[in-house]
Amino acid sequence: KSIFYNNKIFTFVQSGKSFNVEELKSRIKQDLPNYAMPESIILLEKLPTNANDKIDTQQLRELIRTKP
Repeated sequence: KSIFYNNKIFTFVQSGKSFNVEELKSRIKQDLPNYAMPESIILLEKLPTNANDKIDTQQLRELIRTKP
């Protein structure tokens, strides 16, 4: 799931196992123009969901705001 926040793209990836973020960036770079590349790729064990069992984008934005 990708979120546009503060004029930047942040991509969240759900993976319960080991995941190589640099490899993903490299693969994305082959298909996307530079302006569409995510500023950051954030690995989560599970994407947050709301009461309707949909991805909770508000919680994802909060993760971006509190990210060091």
